[in-house]
Amino acid sequence: MQDLFIFLNQAKAQSDTLVGVTEVRSSASNFSNVHEVVAGAITWITVIASALLLIAIIYSGIMYITSGGDQTKAENAKKNLLWAIIGMFVILFSYTVIEYLPNFIESAP
Repeated sequence: MQDLFIFLNQAKAQSDTLVGVTEVRSSASNFSNVHEVVAGAITWITVIASALLLIAIIYSGIMYITSGGDQTKAENAKKNLLWAIIGMFVILFSYTVIEYLPNFIESAP
């Protein structure tokens, strides 16, 4: 019986489960500053805008295919596609500016 208690004490001595834990953060404090919050919001806005862009391109293609030779419907489809492509460049330009402008400003003397 004494051997059983000695064994349990040895097992308890080896149960240190908090080795290497230095910081515990809650899910509400994932962002450390305003820049990270804005960058996260811009990323989500870019994803949503890209999804809408894809839908607009597909819609324009369907409009063009179903125009059936009607010139006004085909022209409307081409205009929609043109505006979708312009929107794509606006999304890419704005994302590039937002992504690189803070680094450019911080590195300025």
